Amino acid sequence: MREGVEARKWLARRQLEWRLRRKAMKIKRDAFLYYDSTLPQFAQCGTCWLFNARQNRCAVIPGIMVEASDSCGYYAQGAFNLSRDITYPKFKPEEVGFVKRKVRCENCDHYSEPKCMLFEMLNTTFPRYFDLDINVRPRGCCNAQVPK
Repeated sequence: MREGVEARKWLARRQLEWRLRRKAMKIKRDAFLYYDSTLPQFAQCGTCWLFNARQNRCAVIPGIMVEASDSCGYYAQGAFNLSRDITYPKFKPEEVGFVKRKVRCENCDHYSEPKCMLFEMLNTTFPRYFDLDINVRPRGCCNAQVPK
């Protein structure tokens, strides 16, 4: 009987030690889809490989007019090419975070060169959960952008 009690105590101590040693993974900047760039037209539809400038349309957001200065979280730098034999997935604008504004840090209310005040506040207020690199570039962008 005593061996069973001792075994349970030993196991409980080991589990407690394991929990104390284990570090929870903190949230990093990639959770905000932060893109870093120095390019002047970065993170806008006009430089995205899915943007058809001739038709002002996006390959993955059918049925709406898209301007070169718009943006979404599906952005990837590149040139649109009609000759590609690709079947594109289709999304509603809200599913990809489509917005009709320039989302770069230089246009964000959280931006105070050279850092993101939102990232800094999250690190300070919730250090157990966040470990965000607060240094951002004016032409970088993320999905937490708030217009000035």
